[in-house]
Amino acid sequence: MLKRFFMIKKKYRYIGAAVLLGLVCLALALIFLGGTAPITDTIIVPAGQTTFSIDMDISEAESYAGIEFALTLSDENASEFATFTPSLDGASASPFMSKDGLYYFGFYTLSGSNIFPGGETMVGTLNFTGYTGSEELTVTVVEMNVTRLDEDKKSITTVKDSPSYVFTVARESGG
Repeated sequence: MLKRFFMIKKKYRYIGAAVLLGLVCLALALIFLGGTAPITDTIIVPAGQTTFSIDMDISEAESYAGIEFALTLSDENASEFATFTPSLDGASASPFMSKDGLYYFGFYTLSGSNIFPGGETMVGTLNFTGYTGSEELTVTVVEMNVTRLDEDKKSITTVKDSPSYVFTVARESGG
């Protein structure tokens, strides 16, 4: 009887190992295929101030020639997206465009090469005006398209996970 117990236990060990391996594979698939969590930050606007700015930090593994972003505001009447100011040498701001509740902005190079370095980089500043309320406002970057140029100078655009960034804008409490 003791021999039978060990034989059954061995059988369940293989089943247990197979189940554990399956769970590990499922967890890895969820991590790599499920995308990444957005970068979040909170911007506190002092009482009486109607403007605020958000610095855009991005992380790219390789150099690139430009990036286009699209953002939404949780309340389009609470503030107005005014400008995007690129901070990288050689960057030109792309024309600002608004369509279907999305605000498109970005930057590019006229050099014909991938001049913007990979790594963690502050690429520019979003500027907003007309924030007069006391309610929180959420600014969400819902699209981020990175453009690289291949050796034939053809553009290759990579669409990043969405949302890429979620910023909460709050009024400073009068403590």
